[in-house]
Amino acid sequence: MTNSEQQIGRDLAELFRWDVRLEGASIRVHVDDTCVTLSGTAPSYEARMAAEACAWSVPDVSCVDNEVVVRPVDGYDAVRDDEIRLQVEGMLSGSAKLNGSRLVVSVKNGEIHLHGMVDALWKKRLAEELAAQARGVIRISNRIGVAPGMVPEDKQIAAALEEMLGKTNSREYRNVDVQVEFGIVTLSGAVPSWEAFSHADSVAERTPGVLSIKNRLTIRPPEGRE
Repeated sequence: MTNSEQQIGRDLAELFRWDVRLEGASIRVHVDDTCVTLSGTAPSYEARMAAEACAWSVPDVSCVDNEVVVRPVDGYDAVRDDEIRLQVEGMLSGSAKLNGSRLVVSVKNGEIHLHGMVDALWKKRLAEELAAQARGVIRISNRIGVAPGMVPEDKQIAAALEEMLGKTNSREYRNVDVQVEFGIVTLSGAVPSWEAFSHADSVAERTPGVLSIKNRLTIRPPEGRE
């Protein structure tokens, strides 16, 4: 039996009250079948992403649309754009995993723009995760390009990704279809949990040659689950 829309809403409300990262947030939840839409405000970009993570963690949720707006709480001292830029530049340059990457940071009205090139998709995502930790950030535009040192053929990328998913847990990914075109991976089909969904995305981002990912997986818990 799957969670009802009302139950998903109740579970999310409880999570939002419990998660200290969401202190000061005012988030509204709309549930349509198993799809969740988040709206309202959050006091920081990190809180905005925390709300999305909470939504994905609720059993039976198959998609999340995050429309939450970052709006600092009353009394919050605004952070100047140049201060945000210095924070982000420091985090990027201090990351051993991004060592050697040529990245450029610009900030306007609290929105961070990331430019430059990296040799793997996971590094592009890491740069955004680090930038999200900066105090005062309202939004992030990640325009970092991915240029692998070695460019395998699409069929090689697909084979490597399917092999890694199979080694992890072949039963969880038996209904997953992997398509690759010009380095762009499309994942479709169904997985039994958010953990499986997240892991498939993580494996794809670390597969050599992948330039971007279109994750169209749906979460479909096994029948008979309580």
